[in-house]
Formats: sequence, C-alpha cells, structure tokens
Amino acid sequence: NGMTDMLEIQHVGDGTAVATEWIAAQNGYTQGPSTVLGKWVAGTLYQFGQTSAGTGNALIEIQNVNGQTVATRWVVGATGLTQEDQTTLGRWSANNSFQYGDVTGTGELDLMEVSTTGTESVMVTRWVAGSTGAGFTQGASLSLADPEGGNGGFISPIALQDVGGTGHLSLVIPWTYSTSYYSFDQVSVSSTGALAAVNSGLTGLKSTSATINTVYAQFSLSNDPNTAGKGMGIVYENTSGTVSFEALIPSTGAMISVSLGAPKLNQQFLAGDATGVGSSDLVQIWENAQGQAVASVWYSNAQGSAYTQGVDSVLGAWQQGATYQLANANSDGRAAIVATSIAANGSLTISTWNSTGSGFSQNGNWSADTQTVMGNFTGNGMTDMLEIQHVGDGTAVA
Repeated sequence: NGMTDMLEIQHVGDGTAVATEWIAAQNGYTQGPSTVLGKWVAGTLYQFGQTSAGTGNALIEIQNVNGQTVATRWVVGATGLTQEDQTTLGRWSANNSFQYGDVTGTGELDLMEVSTTGTESVMVTRWVAGSTGAGFTQGASLSLADPEGGNGGFISPIALQDVGGTGHLSLVIPWTYSTSYYSFDQVSVSSTGALAAVNSGLTGLKSTSATINTVYAQFSLSNDPNTAGKGMGIVYENTSGTVSFEALIPSTGAMISVSLGAPKLNQQFLAGDATGVGSSDLVQIWENAQGQAVASVWYSNAQGSAYTQGVDSVLGAWQQGATYQLANANSDGRAAIVATSIAANGSLTISTWNSTGSGFSQNGNWSADTQTVMGNFTGNGMTDMLEIQHVGDGTAVA
C-alpha cells in the first residue's frame, strides 16, 4: 500500500525470539500478529530481501548456532511468519557481513557474504537460493584487496543497490583509510553466475578535504540525475573536529561535500526522501542542552548536486536508547522519522513525525504526551508509578 511497515524481533522472558508485525497506518502503527522464531541468539542478523524496486515480505535470519553460520528463510504474511528452510553456511565469524537480495534481476533472492581474509583483503561469496525447502547452495567467489594498497581496510556496512539504474543489484564494499581517502569496490553477478568487479559507477579512490578520523554513517542515496541508479553517502569527522557529508553520483563520478559543523551529542545520521521529489536528503538526530531530541535536515536539490540546510525540528524529550529510521509511514511519498523505544513497562513505543517538506511534525504518539502519577497503590508503604501514554491508535493507555 506504499507505507513502510516494521517487524520487531524481541528477546522475551522464556529465552525465545518473538517477531511482531507493526502495520503502518495514517495515524501511526497498529500491532499485528506475533511469531515465535525459536531460541534467542545474541548477534543474530535479520534482513528483508531487497530488489531494485525495494523490499518485499521475504526475511533472512543469520545466526551463530554452535559455532556454525545458519541462514533461515522466512516469509512474512497476514497471520505471521512461516519458516521456509535452513542452511548451514560454514564456520561462524562475527566479522562476516551479509546482504540478501536479487543480484541477477530474475526475482530470486540470493545471499551475498563478505568475509575478511586479511587486514586488507576480503572474499565475496554468493549463496544461490533454491526453491522453498531447498535452502542455499554455494556459488561463485571473488577475492578482493584494498584498492589503495596498504593504507586502510574493509569496513561495514556493505550494501546491495542498483548503481546503474538497470534493475540489477550490485554489492558495494566500502574501504576507509587513515588518510584523506575512501573508496568503494562494486561486485556484480554475470549471466553465467560468475562474480566480477565493476570498474565504473561508484568504484575508485575518493579524496576528501581533510584526514578522516571517525566514520559515522554510510548509506545508499537516490541522487543520480541521469539514471535511476543509486549513489553512496558517507558521514565522517575529520582530525580537526568537523563533521562532513559527502555524496557520490555514480553516472558522473561527481562528489558533493557538505560541512555539518561540530559533532552533536548522541548524534545519529539517516538518509531518505523527506520532500517526495525522488532525491535523498540527510537527517541528523541529536540531543540538545535542554535534553530534547532535535532533527536537523539538509535537503538535496533535484540534481543531487547541492544540499541546503533546513530548519531544526524539536521532536520531544530525548529517549535514551531510542532507534530512529526514515520511512514512508503514511503513503504521502515523504520519508517520516520513525522512532522505537522501550516504555517504562517494557513495551515497545513507536513514534512518528511526518515530513512537511521543510521540517517534521509530530504525529501525536511521542513521550511529549506521556504523563506519570505517583502513589502507593498497593498499601505496602512504597511509592508506585502510573504511566499514561498516548499511543499510535489515538487512545490513552495506563
């Protein structure tokens, strides 16, 4: 329906992992069915399968089972999740990275694995999807080395994206250096199933204006004016203490640099189309001196060649541990800010701020509306607390 839903995977008291669907609606999120996935395993990776058109209802679960990497395929439906199959991929390594998506343009969702083979080298392996119940079989592999040759190393996150706008997803592998450079490797799957390094698009060494100290974020961008291809953005702090955002346009190789100023307290960076025009904007979530969550936004022009800072939006009281995402939560074509946090009673709280095109407006289900009343309800001499919360369906819950 054009709205971005959410899947919550929770570690519950009996030691199991439970997946709960949250369905997007105009006034917030409505809780859907829950499914027990099995034993909770710390560090498990969950991803929806990606295509050039976006994500669907196919979910991959990758976890450490007795020292082995096990991939489980699930399908998300109206009544919950249904397990399709499990495949043991080999020895577990916490340093390995995975992306799940259509790398052939056929609609099949394969698994791409990047494993470190040295301080400056990686191995890319394709796991080919079989029919339901058949799992994955190991496909082609490709060894890659640091493009700069001796000055840096591979970093996560890797990404699957349609760099050229052809409908085929490529694997994009970032490298960073303790210098004023970063680079990307780009790997595609040929018609014969072989893996090949692509020498165009995002590939190559990129020079920054100052030496990189800390990389805060990397993400795919809709910023190419010539194709439907996806570029890459990187947010980093240099050794002088200035935070910068750099966006790379695949078809031209142009690199757009924006200074974001000094780093902010508890800052997080997100990318998405906040205006609905098809270009990716940059949003910085941070905590101000008054203990409030603030969203700063830099809007891209239609060509992706320049960014203009918009007004800051105060979202409400800062919630420690809250996770923020950008998603089209109400089908208006603009990316809203969606925050998830844990309420005082241990339940999940989902909060949304819709984009106005020039800032963000609260959708009414944030802790700014929450009230607490103190009293001794049980008569045991200890002070209890009652929380009254405004939730997404418009009701007050105590």
